[in-house]
Amino acid sequence: MLQKDIEERLSHYYDPYLGLDLLSAKAIKHIAIEEDRIRVEISLGYPVNGIKAKTTAALTELLAPVANGLPLDIVITSRIEPHAGKQGIAGLPNVKN
Repeated sequence: MLQKDIEERLSHYYDPYLGLDLLSAKAIKHIAIEEDRIRVEISLGYPVNGIKAKTTAALTELLAPVANGLPLDIVITSRIEPHAGKQGIAGLPNVKN
């Protein structure tokens, strides 16, 4: 039940860079509800260092009402997938995107 409440809350957080909520963007990698805390792992497809603290604070505030007093551990990481280049054009050495 708590898992669904957390997912419902996360579906209302729209990422300003993706233009989607975190569930639609498939950015939620793991939700762990433990005896002493709730851990939410989020992976975004762009560099997050500049917005990590602000996003963590916003998500903590969003999830606090359903956390039943448990501390929230929100982990935000960045995973940028390489894209395929144009057919017939050689890419640059050591450049993924």
